[in-house]
Amino acid sequence: MLLMLCSGAKAQYNTASFDHLSVEDGLSQSEVRSIYQDRKGFLWFGTVDGLNKYDGYSFQHFKHDPFDTTSLSNNEVVSLCEDRNGNLWVGTVSGLSRLDGATGRFTRYNQLVPRGLKGTAKDANHRIVNDILEDHAGSLWVATWGGLKRLIPTRNAGGQMHFDVRYYQYDSTDARSLTHNGVLSLHLDAAGTVWVGTRNGLNRVHISNPGAPPGGQKVSFVNARNDKSPIYHSAQPIIRKIAGDRFGTLWLGTNRGLTRVDPARQTVQEISCQHYKPDPGTDDVTMDLLMDKQDDLWIATQTNGVCKFTIEDAASVARMVHYKEEPFSGKGLRSNLIYSLYESNDPNEDIVWVGTRGAGVHKYSRAKNTFTLWSRLTNLDKSSALNATFAISTDRYGLLWIGTVKGLVSINRRDLSVKHYLNDPNDPGSLSNDFICSIYEDRKGNLWVGTIDGLNRLDRQTGRFRRYDLGSGQPPSRAGENNVKAMYEDRHGAFWVGTMYDLKRFDPATGRTESYHYDPADPYSLHEYYVTSIAEDKAGGLWVGTRSGLNRLDRKTGRFTHYQHESNNPKSLISSSVWDLLIDQQGNLWVCTDKGMNKMVLRDGVPQFVHFTEKTGLSNNFIYGAVQDDQGYLWMSTNLGLARLDPTTGFVKNYDVGDGLPNNEFNEGAFHCGEDGEVFFGGNSGVVSFRPGQMHRNQHVPNVALSSFKVSERPLNIDSIVAASGQIHLRYWENFFSFEFVALDYTNPRKNQYAYQLEGINDDWVFSGNRHYANFTNVPPGAYVFRVKGSNSDGVWNEDQAATIRLVIAPPFWRTWWFYLGVAALLVGVAYLLHEYRVKANVTRLMELERVKLAENERVRKLAAEDLHDEFGNRLTRISLLTDVIKARLNGHGAEVEELLTKIRENSSELYQGTKDFIWSINPQNDSVFEAAVRLKDFGDDIFDKTAIVFLTDGVTDELRHAMLPMGQSRHLILLFKEAMSNALKHSGASHVSIRYELWDGQLKIELSDDGKGFGPDREGAGNGLLNMKSRARKLNGTLYINAEVGRGTLISLTLPVKHTEPTARGAAVALRGVVSGK
Repeated sequence: MLLMLCSGAKAQYNTASFDHLSVEDGLSQSEVRSIYQDRKGFLWFGTVDGLNKYDGYSFQHFKHDPFDTTSLSNNEVVSLCEDRNGNLWVGTVSGLSRLDGATGRFTRYNQLVPRGLKGTAKDANHRIVNDILEDHAGSLWVATWGGLKRLIPTRNAGGQMHFDVRYYQYDSTDARSLTHNGVLSLHLDAAGTVWVGTRNGLNRVHISNPGAPPGGQKVSFVNARNDKSPIYHSAQPIIRKIAGDRFGTLWLGTNRGLTRVDPARQTVQEISCQHYKPDPGTDDVTMDLLMDKQDDLWIATQTNGVCKFTIEDAASVARMVHYKEEPFSGKGLRSNLIYSLYESNDPNEDIVWVGTRGAGVHKYSRAKNTFTLWSRLTNLDKSSALNATFAISTDRYGLLWIGTVKGLVSINRRDLSVKHYLNDPNDPGSLSNDFICSIYEDRKGNLWVGTIDGLNRLDRQTGRFRRYDLGSGQPPSRAGENNVKAMYEDRHGAFWVGTMYDLKRFDPATGRTESYHYDPADPYSLHEYYVTSIAEDKAGGLWVGTRSGLNRLDRKTGRFTHYQHESNNPKSLISSSVWDLLIDQQGNLWVCTDKGMNKMVLRDGVPQFVHFTEKTGLSNNFIYGAVQDDQGYLWMSTNLGLARLDPTTGFVKNYDVGDGLPNNEFNEGAFHCGEDGEVFFGGNSGVVSFRPGQMHRNQHVPNVALSSFKVSERPLNIDSIVAASGQIHLRYWENFFSFEFVALDYTNPRKNQYAYQLEGINDDWVFSGNRHYANFTNVPPGAYVFRVKGSNSDGVWNEDQAATIRLVIAPPFWRTWWFYLGVAALLVGVAYLLHEYRVKANVTRLMELERVKLAENERVRKLAAEDLHDEFGNRLTRISLLTDVIKARLNGHGAEVEELLTKIRENSSELYQGTKDFIWSINPQNDSVFEAAVRLKDFGDDIFDKTAIVFLTDGVTDELRHAMLPMGQSRHLILLFKEAMSNALKHSGASHVSIRYELWDGQLKIELSDDGKGFGPDREGAGNGLLNMKSRARKLNGTLYINAEVGRGTLISLTLPVKHTEPTARGAAVALRGVVSGK
C-alpha cells in the first residue's frame, strides 16, 4: 500500500538552525560519509579524504600512507563502529581497520576476502565496508558488496586477541542464504536480532543454536526466499538503511523513499516524501536513517535534504518537518545531499549531527533551536527586508509588527503570511517614512507607527495610514520633534510621545500636543534632548529616559526631578545615557544604559541604584532594552547577545550566536514581550523570538579529557602515556610544560568552563573560564597530580569525573636520594679516613713515645738491675761469706751463736734468691712469657734435681717470645709458681710434677699439676702459701684455679691476659681509642 504520508502529516518548513563544520574549521574534506561518537565523548567523522577526530575545538586527521601498514587502509571512510572494548572500527572502500587509540595506529583485517577470491576480480567487493555492527555476544557483523562477514573474537594460547571470520553469501541453491551479496545496512533490534538490508530485500539473521558459543553457532537467513510474510516482500528491494523505533517497528530507507515494517503485525507501509521535492525530477533515495531520543525519525536523502517525522504511535506519523538547503541563510542546511546522521546515546545530549556532500558537518541542537528567526521563517531574508530592525510589537489579532529601515512588516503568526508597508511619496495614505523607530498598540487597538519623519496611525480596514506632524513650526533646531522614538499610553488614557527633541502629550482626537522640552534657564525642565523611553510606575509617576539622564515628571507641577551619573557617588546611575526603562512585576524601576543595567532602590527614602555590569556577569555593558517574562526573569539586548538576569539572585546567563542567535548585535527599540509570553528582539540580522518557558537547559554532564601535553612547546602523545602507565615522567630540566583539555559537550564548546589543579603547586582549584589549557613554568622536581574538571555551556560541572594524571619530575642526580646517600657515604668515608689518618698519626706518635718511654724504662730498668745486681748481690755475698768465716772460727764453740749464724746465712740466701728474682723481673729483657717459662723451668730443674720427683715442662714455644707481660708482672708470675713448686716438693709426696703453657687470643694459661696425695677442701684456704698465690694472681689480673682431691693429686691453673708484641691495626685503633677516651 503506497501512502503519501507527507501530505497527511502536518508540514512545517525549515526553521531550524544548524552550526557548520567545514574544511575552514579543520575538517579534512567536506564529504562526510559516516559519523560516530566514542565512549569518551570524542566525535569521529569519516570523509572521502581521511578520518577526523573532533573534540569541539580542533580536528585530528588519520589518513592512508602507502608506505605504512599501520595507517588507515584507505582515505575513503564509509562506516564507523566502536566495540565493547572501546576499539574504533573503520570501514573503508579498501577494507576494515581497527584503531589503537593510544598509539594512533591501525590494524588492518584482510580476512574479509575469502581465500579463494583474493586477487580476483571479486576481491574489491569484499573490501568495501558499507556498515559495521556489534551484536550482544561481541561479534562484529560487517556488511560488504561481497556478502556479510562475522568476526568472532577469540584468544590464542598466548592470550592475544584475534578474530575468526565467517562468510555469508548469496547461494542460488540455498533458500536460507542471503538474498544478495550486496549488503548495504545492518540493524540490531531490542531483542538482539540482527537485520540485514541488501540490494534485493530484507534478511533476518536466524541462529538455530543460540546457546552455543558464537564460533559454533549455525546461522541462516529468513527472507523472501523462504518466508511468505509481507515484511520480506517490499516493493522497494534496495534497502540502504534500517532504523527501529520504540514500538518495535523497522524503518527501511530505500531508493524510493521509506518503508515502514511491523514484524509483530506483519504489515508494510510504503512512504514517499514526493510532496516536498524541490524539483520534480529528483528522487527519494534514502542515504541514512536516525531514530532520535525524542522518537523523531530523521531521513537523510540524496536530493531533498533532511525530513523529520514525529512518530506518534505504531501506525501513524503526527507531523513532518523538512530541512532543505538555504543558500541565503547562515544557519540553514548548505547541501541537499545528506550522507549520514548521528545522535549520541547519552540521554542528556540533544545534538543531531548531519554529514553532507560538499558542505561538511552540520550540528543541530535542540537547545539552540529555541530561537525562531522570523526572516528565515518567512523567507524574507532573501530581500533583507527584516535585517535592520528598530521596532517590534504584537497586537491582539495575532500579528507581529516589525519596524525596519525599509518599511513596516506584518507577519501573521498563524499562517506566516506577510505584508510589507512602504512610504510612497505620491500617496499621503502611505507611511510617512520607511525608517521605523517605534510601534505601539493602544487600548482601543489602534496601531501607531513612529518614524524618523512623523507619527502614523494604521487604518486596519483599509491598510492606509493617517499621518501626524508633531512639529511646531519652530526653527530647524526643533526638527527632531517628528523623529518618534517612544510611545506610551498611561493609566489615565493620556498618550505620550518621545521624540529626539522633547516629550509630548499627544491628543489623538485633535492631533494637538503639549511639549515638555529642555530649557537651560529652567532647572526643573526635561534634562537635555532625545527621549528614548517612557514608563509609569505603580504610583502613577511618569519616568522619562533621555540620552542625558533619567527624569521623573510631577504631573501636578509639570516639574522634572533629574537623576544622572555622579562620579563621586557610587550609588548614582552608572551612566546618564538611558536607552530604555522597565517597571517590573514588583514595581521596581530598571534603567538600561550604555554602561550597564541599573535597579532603583529606596534607602531611607533616598533613591539609589544597584548596578549590573560585565563585572557581575553581563557579556556586554551596552543595554539597549529589557523585558520581563512570565517567570520574572529580565531579558536584555546588548552588543554581545542577549542576557537573562534573575532579579532575586543576580545570576546572569548570556546567549550569543553560539547558542543559536543569528547575530550578537541588537538595536535600540527592537524588543517586545507579547501577551502570550513570547519574547522578541531585533537587530541587524532580523527578529528572533523565543518562549522562555520552553528554553532547554543543557543537562549533559561532559566527560573531560586531556587532549594535549607539551614540554617546552614540544608535543607528547598524551593518549599513549595514559594508556601505558597513567603517569608522565619528566627530567628535571623539563619543568616548563602545558596541558590542553576539553569538556566533551558540543552544544556550545566556546562557553564550556574549566577548573584545574596541580596538587603540590595549586592549593585549590584554578578556575580558567573558557580557557582550556594550563601552563606551568619552573616546576620543582617532585610527584604531582594534575586534575581538571569542566562544565557544559550551561554551567553543569562534572564534579565527580575530573580527569587526572600523575606527573613525576625527576630531580637532578645531585638531588636524588642515592646521590645524597653517596655524598653522605663519601663524607663519612672521608671523615673516617681523616679520622683513621689522625688515629694512625696519633698511634704512631704515641707508639713512638711509648717506644721511647719503653726504651728509656728498659734502659733505666737494665741499669737498675745491673746496679742492684752488682751492689746488692755483692753485699749479700759478702755477708754470707763473713758468716761462714765466723762459723769456721767458732769451730763448734758457741752453739747458740752458730745456730744464729746459720739462720743469718739461710735468710741471707733467701734474700739473695728473692733479690735475684726482683732484679731479673725489672730487666725489660725478661718481660716475655718465654723468659718466665725458662726461669721457672730452671727453678724446677734445680729443686727437683736431687729428689725422686720427675719434673716436666711442656708448651714452651717461640710463640711465647711474642707474649709480653706488663712491666713488673713477671716477678709475680715467677713467685706464684715457685711457691706452688715448693709446696709440691714439700707436701705432695708426688712422683711427677709438670708445668704446661698454652697461648690463645691474648690469653695465657699455665697449669702446674702433680700426682701426689692431694688435700681436702678443709685445707684449701689454709696456709700463707695459698693466700700468697691468690694475691699474686689478682695482681696479674688473672684467674687462679686449684683442684685438689685426696689421693688424686693437685692441679693449679692460672689464666691471665698477655700482650702480643706485633699489634694489628685494629688493636692500634682500639689502643688509641682507649688513650683518647681516657683523656
